[in-house]
Amino acid sequence: MLTGRVARVTYTRAHTRAVYRKSRAEIAAMLEASNRLTAAADLARLRQLPATETYLALVKERQSHVRANVWFDGLDSRNRGRTQVIADLPLLYPRGAPGPSLKSTTRNPTRATQPCNGQASSKQSRSSQHSRSTATAPSPTVAVVDPDTASSPAPNPSEGAIKDRASRRRSHPPDCNCLHCIHVSSCTGPMLKLLHANVLGTAADALLLTIDGQARGLRGNVAHAFQRRWPEAYEDFESQLRFPVPLGTAVRIDADTDCPWRTILFVSTLHHLETLDDGARHEVIRRGLRSALDIAARTGLRTLATTPMKGGWRLKAPEAYRTMYEIWLASSPHRSGGTLIVCCLNEREYETVVAEHRRLQST
Repeated sequence: MLTGRVARVTYTRAHTRAVYRKSRAEIAAMLEASNRLTAAADLARLRQLPATETYLALVKERQSHVRANVWFDGLDSRNRGRTQVIADLPLLYPRGAPGPSLKSTTRNPTRATQPCNGQASSKQSRSSQHSRSTATAPSPTVAVVDPDTASSPAPNPSEGAIKDRASRRRSHPPDCNCLHCIHVSSCTGPMLKLLHANVLGTAADALLLTIDGQARGLRGNVAHAFQRRWPEAYEDFESQLRFPVPLGTAVRIDADTDCPWRTILFVSTLHHLETLDDGARHEVIRRGLRSALDIAARTGLRTLATTPMKGGWRLKAPEAYRTMYEIWLASSPHRSGGTLIVCCLNEREYETVVAEHRRLQST
């Protein structure tokens, strides 16, 4: 039951699988209580893992469900302007609310929503020949650190709640010494940019997305966010991938979609099944980023956008950035005038990466 006046509803068909972070003791307890034939062998394999592997990933079976993204005309009773609910049941909202505009991000929309007037809304058939549309809520303006060179895709005109990003940026004098300007003079190496920004709002020739190349559907946090924002576009890109993708390998995929990028570089750096120590994890980053940069040099991609390739919880951001920095300095795009944009959405993480960059430059 929705308590606000519904202004717009979009639907997304999601095919997801849950991944849980579990300690070795928790995994061992689960295996000991399991009656599967392979439980004993799995338990023996668990006990042979190095002591440094204190946490493992528990991956559940894939499930399919429909999500409803609801925007309110104002706020609901919980002071929310937007909410997301599982759309397995009809949506109900107050009598007299204006009929919402409807969009679907699935290829075969399954339901629509109308004012219920106290009753459940009925399912309505809709044509599968519909234009593509994004199913994203208005995102807040990110604090970019270089307003003159760091641009982002224009906001959807239908989302009137968001203002033009250019009008909300701060203007900084040349001698400004704030956090966002310090790196412009002292932390931006040749063609290397550090941004306190959402990488999905950064203009570039190609976007780097990390995945687990062993199976379709295992992806990093940025890839998950991309899939939620542009589900059809992500499906078009991922459908061209041929699995398995060897660990430490990048693959270029091109597609004409409604997202801001026409090229995605999928980099296989995540490892849910393999057991690696920190040295091996850094080597995976080296191989993966080197592979992506080689592809960029061969195919004429001048600007790449990414985040610190830390593999979820596997590495800390400064450690991952240190390895990326070393590979970038030795890469062909660096020597030929290309640009690598490294974005950090979390302010604390951004500060630690800037500090690591300064340390690297000083040494």
